[in-house]
Amino acid sequence: FELIASEYSDVFFHCDQIIRGIYHPFLAEWKAAFPRSLLVLRAEDLLGREREAAHAQVYSFLGLPPPSGTSSAQQPQSYAETHRASLQEGSPKAAPMRTETRAKLSAFYAPYNAQLAGLLGEPAFRWE
Repeated sequence: FELIASEYSDVFFHCDQIIRGIYHPFLAEWKAAFPRSLLVLRAEDLLGREREAAHAQVYSFLGLPPPSGTSSAQQPQSYAETHRASLQEGSPKAAPMRTETRAKLSAFYAPYNAQLAGLLGEPAFRWE
């Protein structure tokens, strides 16, 4: 779109952001191509309260021992806190999502998230 004319670049950008949230078709292809060499984790798990378990899962998947002496005590306690801090410290355009927008996006992504949860065998990917 942006190659057609500059006024279309914003349209493409916003469409691209929506498409990026539809993980199932992409992961289905990757999982078919790399059946035993693909680990899928949620950012909430890597950055959330249980991040040590997610990090241990990554090291185990890679066949590596976890590094010694690491701690996440300095990090925010949850993914939500990390996101909230990014809104406060971020660009002047950053703002919390409107309730109506979140409801519409949740409804739009629900079937794709259900497919993703089924594909990965992990209900947490429904993002309910």
